[in-house]
Amino acid sequence: MCTRVIYTPKEKQSYVGRNMDWAVNPTPELWVMPPEVRRRAMAKTERGQEFKWKSKYSSVIVSNFGISNSDGLNSEGLAVNLLWLSSSKYPDGPPKKGSYPMSMSIWAQYILDVCKSVKDAVYAMENIYIQTTTIPDDPSKLATCHLSIGDKKGNSAVFEYINERLHIYTNVDTSGINSCDYPHIIKHYTQDEMRVMTNDPKFDTQIGSLVYWDSLNEVYKDGPALLPGSNLSLSRFVRATYFTRQLPMNVKQNLALAGLSAVINNAAQPQTSSEDADLSRTQYSSFADQSRLQYFFRSAYGPFLIWIDLLDVNFDKLKAKNKGKKKRYAFKLQLNEDGVFQDCDNNYMSGKMNAYLKVEKMFPFLPIP
Repeated sequence: MCTRVIYTPKEKQSYVGRNMDWAVNPTPELWVMPPEVRRRAMAKTERGQEFKWKSKYSSVIVSNFGISNSDGLNSEGLAVNLLWLSSSKYPDGPPKKGSYPMSMSIWAQYILDVCKSVKDAVYAMENIYIQTTTIPDDPSKLATCHLSIGDKKGNSAVFEYINERLHIYTNVDTSGINSCDYPHIIKHYTQDEMRVMTNDPKFDTQIGSLVYWDSLNEVYKDGPALLPGSNLSLSRFVRATYFTRQLPMNVKQNLALAGLSAVINNAAQPQTSSEDADLSRTQYSSFADQSRLQYFFRSAYGPFLIWIDLLDVNFDKLKAKNKGKKKRYAFKLQLNEDGVFQDCDNNYMSGKMNAYLKVEKMFPFLPIP
């Protein structure tokens, strides 16, 4: 389930698209979060201490089940996407003295709140470690995910917890990090290698699978592309990588979004009679224009593309509600139970949705028990 693609058709132009695949509808909602909000990590140390921060940047996000942030774009053009990784194993305690736990439910929001680049995100995890709990639609199952991050320069990072330790895969230069003090493992790849990710297996194994398919297509380069045909996540990774490499350069926004949408649609999973963690149906797709700060959303339950322009949000409307230290209100786009927008007359609509944003109390992020 789930596929994420980064497309950089020209300098200073970058887009991120993703499919959210899940066995049940996660009841997605679109929110616009204001800056200067005080948040806490929703997890405490053994001594009862909790990491806290104040958001630097505004963001437009997708919430799932009303308890977590799974996708989003901030006012600096940084995009985040949370995808399933069943092999994840999280630490029981801090990887180094002074580290604080953080609930997975707020992990993506933390990155959007305080980071403007992929490199910032790598540094932001130095004193943080992620903890998880059961998922809302299946109390017997732990939420196990990896997080992808992309900035407006087309840089990327993937954060995975393997054997209780955070592995970071990225194309950015991290030579300024003191390896003696930094508790996480960093592996470097090229920008081209970092463009696509899916679910299992872990990310470096996904990249390793390209050696076989790239060599095969080099041998038969004069014929049609040879690609895996299953709907398993590794097959989707290979196909999405191939088609992303075929996307044209130096194109306008509408053509760039159309091309990215075609790749994302190719990796989508329709409803089937039997589903498991790796074969769940696509529930929605999202697209972030990181240069223009526009966030596009399409539910799988309707052909209607909607979007929010983060540059055209008037945060002054929240001032009356957000007086004092505790700022609890944000803008919400109310979607129906299928994740589709309807106006007051129940007409299905597409297009820019800024005019329909309503001031609402922020949803509560799921804490670690």
